[in-house]
Amino acid sequence: MLMSSTDDYYLAVTALDNGADDFIHKPPNPDELRARLRLADRVTAMKQRLILHATTDPLTGLLNRRAFFDAAAEMRPTANAEGPLSAIMFDVDHFKRINDTCGHEMGDQVLAAVADQAKMIEGKAGRLGGEEFCVLVYGEIADALECAGELQESIRALRFKHNGREFAVTCSFGVAEWETDDAIDRMLRRADIAMYEAKKSGRDRIVASDTFTLTKGHDDWHGAARVDRRM
Repeated sequence: MLMSSTDDYYLAVTALDNGADDFIHKPPNPDELRARLRLADRVTAMKQRLILHATTDPLTGLLNRRAFFDAAAEMRPTANAEGPLSAIMFDVDHFKRINDTCGHEMGDQVLAAVADQAKMIEGKAGRLGGEEFCVLVYGEIADALECAGELQESIRALRFKHNGREFAVTCSFGVAEWETDDAIDRMLRRADIAMYEAKKSGRDRIVASDTFTLTKGHDDWHGAARVDRRM
């Protein structure tokens, strides 16, 4: 809020055009000043709600896909100072079966509960879509594997009830570490490939990625994976 004793109309226009949220003459009327400050509080609260809605997945409370990639881009420049950067990609095993047999409301409950476990990890967690999640953590791949193992166990311990019956869920995990001259999307792609390797080899597993190479001219990754853990 800009305050000035001048009556120049164009000064107010210039101030507002250059980023001021409000303009008031001084000496201010106390009632008017308080009213304008209350207005500023309402506008600030509204902006905060808009930012929250624009960056947060409404079901899980995690970062949505776009906000997650924005957070990843911000973490990359500080990776050397904070330590190595790793990605933990995971999704819920047989999630379609849960939706088909228990209904989408129960499926939503499962996703929200899994997301709550991901929030416990110190890092940036996001829902990338459907039943797929990712957490970015500072640490070497061994540290990320340990985090994935703890997350795996906490998800295994969850219990859900449907029609008087109790059931549990599991997740498949892929882990990848940042490499020299890497890019965020490449690291996440390696983690994604490792996750699908975990699903192909039996689910409820953790697979750490080796280096995957991009076939020239095709957006397709090929390679092997190592460290298959059932924990």
